[in-house]
Amino acid sequence: MEDLYLEQLYDLIKLDEQLLDYGLLMEYLTETEFVWFVANDDNRARDGEALREKYGSYYRGPCTVLEMLIGLASRVEENIMGDPNDVDHTDFWFWAMINNLGLDRYDNRNFKYDSVDFIVKRWLERKYRADGTGGLFPLKYPVENQKDVEIWFQMCEWLNENYEIE
Repeated sequence: MEDLYLEQLYDLIKLDEQLLDYGLLMEYLTETEFVWFVANDDNRARDGEALREKYGSYYRGPCTVLEMLIGLASRVEENIMGDPNDVDHTDFWFWAMINNLGLDRYDNRNFKYDSVDFIVKRWLERKYRADGTGGLFPLKYPVENQKDVEIWFQMCEWLNENYEIE
């Protein structure tokens, strides 16, 4: 990917403040293709790919995990949880997903490729728990098996459980 495009993505998630700490994780997420198995999750790939047009990127490869996560975080901020004071919290939603996956502990000092690869593949292949634990949006009170629910609806349920939505 182009350096300027990555810088713009990193700005969205306030990585400039943490780049020295999470550079290896970001590199992994940038090199890993976002794949989906559940109907309508292709929309999350389109969210990630839409960032390319928004920021003038010429990158034409498949949607990466990094793009998908930032695209989804951006959509949460713009369409559901936006701040009435126009403060952008895209970074908050991105890092919440990183934390939910358990990737936050893999900064550069503790980066273990095999562990990160296992966590990301478990999520992509939907091999996490039925309540969403091990995925992006673990639930306390799931109504259905989260492995079978599209990411958008997992996210909506997680937001409902964890944040007051008006």
